[in-house]
Amino acid sequence: MAQKFGLWDESQYKITSQLAKLKNGVDVVFASADEPDNFRGPSLRRIWLDEAGLMKKAMFDVAIGRLRQHGKRGFLSATFTPQSKEHWTYKVLYDKENPNLGIFHATTLNNPFLDKEFYEFLKKQYPLGEAGQLRALRELEGQWVNMSGSEWGPSYFGETMWFNSWPNARTNDRIATLDTSKGIGGKLGDYSAFILMQSYDNVLWVEADMDNARNTTQIVDRMLDIQRSFRPQAFGIEEAFGGGILADAMDRAIQNLPPSFKLAFNPVLIPTGGFRKEHRIHRLGPFITNGLFRFRKTPGTRILVNQLENWPGVDHDDGPDALEMCTRLGNEVGWFDGYDEQENPASKALPSDAELAAALN
Repeated sequence: MAQKFGLWDESQYKITSQLAKLKNGVDVVFASADEPDNFRGPSLRRIWLDEAGLMKKAMFDVAIGRLRQHGKRGFLSATFTPQSKEHWTYKVLYDKENPNLGIFHATTLNNPFLDKEFYEFLKKQYPLGEAGQLRALRELEGQWVNMSGSEWGPSYFGETMWFNSWPNARTNDRIATLDTSKGIGGKLGDYSAFILMQSYDNVLWVEADMDNARNTTQIVDRMLDIQRSFRPQAFGIEEAFGGGILADAMDRAIQNLPPSFKLAFNPVLIPTGGFRKEHRIHRLGPFITNGLFRFRKTPGTRILVNQLENWPGVDHDDGPDALEMCTRLGNEVGWFDGYDEQENPASKALPSDAELAAALN
């Protein structure tokens, strides 16, 4: 927008200090809202809280106290997807009796850059049942809804979903993925999550290896162990895995390995496609609600299922994130190409990043 108004000066944008000086003398500061106390001190004219629904109320409380530049009351705007009516954005910002507040509501269909087909495409990605319907109302219609409980809940993970030993199938029906927890936005205590998956009899058999104390060397060592024992045809790694640190450690680790191992080892970078983690995890809905997963009885898989049962109200969701990556990798290697849509609804339930990007464009 600054470029359109002739106000942008590239030489005055300091990425290290996250500060841009516009040609009309206005300073624009970019910052993360993760630590609200970091905002104490400056006097500002205007603040924009983007994705305010993901922020703590403490961020709002600190922000409004900063709107005092030159002794005048400033202006705050916030853009966000409505949360529940218990969320601070509803309690604080949705007050129709307050003359100092205004709220502007828009649905996905109101977006002039999207067509109706894209709206219908997105709507189908939400799982059946009340939780999926409520989430669609919130994400697509922009409505305030109280979503009690989790997205799927324990009822989808009964004893019939568990197995002890892998089915006797070809090794080219096996893949694996890794969420390192070392990427951008990683939190203290995040898990490095390996997902091992086998396609057999129109079902996806899953084992998880979860650990929140592994360093980079240990992650690489475990990755190579899985390649030796499980022999996946492809090994997916989240693209935003923390720069080149993991790649460098991996290169050093495989230098002295036999050529046959190097040929069998097929690491593939899995991009996020520009979609937030919670939107990617939503894609698991059709697989879970149609009973297309089986889970191996291991401690790591129990951690994964616990995160699934309680999502999105969990502190860590590395397991579901790695599981969603694995389903996308399965789609890329052609697992779902021959599935009967009537017999297996997930064969057409998982949009690829290319399909989503095409719809957005």
